[in-house]
Amino acid sequence: MKKVVLTSLFCCLLPLLFLSNHVFAASAENEEKGRTYVSNDIGMKELNTMLEQQKRDFENNEPFAHKDVSKLTDSDEGVLLYYAFTTVDKQKLHEFTYKISDITTYEENNKTFVEAYIVRNFVFGAEKVDTGLGDNIKLEISSNNVSKKQSLTSESKVVPKTKKSSTLHYENEGDDSSNIKLDEFLKNYKQEVEENKKLSTQKKSESAKINGSEVSASAVKGYNRWKAKEYADKYALSPNKNYKYYKNGDCTNFVSQALRAGSMPYFKEWKPYTNAWINAGSFRNYILEPGGIKMKTVKDVYTNVALGDVYHYDTRNKIGLPRPDGWMEHTAIVTSRANNKILVSYHTTNRHNVPREYYTSKEGGKRYASSIRM
Repeated sequence: MKKVVLTSLFCCLLPLLFLSNHVFAASAENEEKGRTYVSNDIGMKELNTMLEQQKRDFENNEPFAHKDVSKLTDSDEGVLLYYAFTTVDKQKLHEFTYKISDITTYEENNKTFVEAYIVRNFVFGAEKVDTGLGDNIKLEISSNNVSKKQSLTSESKVVPKTKKSSTLHYENEGDDSSNIKLDEFLKNYKQEVEENKKLSTQKKSESAKINGSEVSASAVKGYNRWKAKEYADKYALSPNKNYKYYKNGDCTNFVSQALRAGSMPYFKEWKPYTNAWINAGSFRNYILEPGGIKMKTVKDVYTNVALGDVYHYDTRNKIGLPRPDGWMEHTAIVTSRANNKILVSYHTTNRHNVPREYYTSKEGGKRYASSIRM
């Protein structure tokens, strides 16, 4: 009798599953059909206009001077990083550059849009360290700009042509950003930086010690910190196509790749693409267990952390509330110790050489530093 009921139930559900898949596919197809693709020259021109204005305004120390054109807001991560470095860390901006790739321009519902992947790069501080952001974006192009024929040069003056400014949308897949506003972010960031200074003062002469020996590049056998750092520098903003890319969360996968590039050996539980390789919480739990990758949680001060070490971020609990519960949501790797700052790189979203305090200042929660030992 049970077999008959289960068989009947399965037969009833099968058409529904087929129908739902068919509806989903049809919906995606209809969305695609609703688009009319146009010349990418139009989209490229619009993005160049926006990014050239951002370049001028950042380099003139006035990010919001022409926000109708630059599309910069007080929640834009480029703005958050700019003010973190310049107002709190007192580091000078030397240069702003950008790159545009994967561009698609199309008309939909009588509007014209451009989608692309943009990289914005800042050079800060006496040691002139590159800090970069890679973002998938979508921007509506005004009809006035679509009809223009002349091309934009980097020297031409940028002037808004429409009364109503279009909005720049960041469409990073898997990004659960808090969209924190500048004032709140700077308050958090300044507090974290001050706390770090107090800890460093208290432990000025302290360095990470394992079994009585200092942790340094020369003391770690087998793991090449510099190669791990070079890998992260290369692929932070442009993911390595030889590896899988997890659109909804690639941070730990990226860090694992960098560790492997630094000659970290594979282990049974840590290799492509085990849970410990790709999941922030599983990775953290694995390194705390005996055997395998040997890391030690160290006090988060400048003298304890080296290139190629790892940061773990616990920002929310299992039901998504902003309350740390011991299970990590994010992983980053140390890629610079310049300008007396510990800078990290990570994926989802793609960031290169941002302050270790940046993620927790934006998302909240706690962070933990892991020093690698072998």
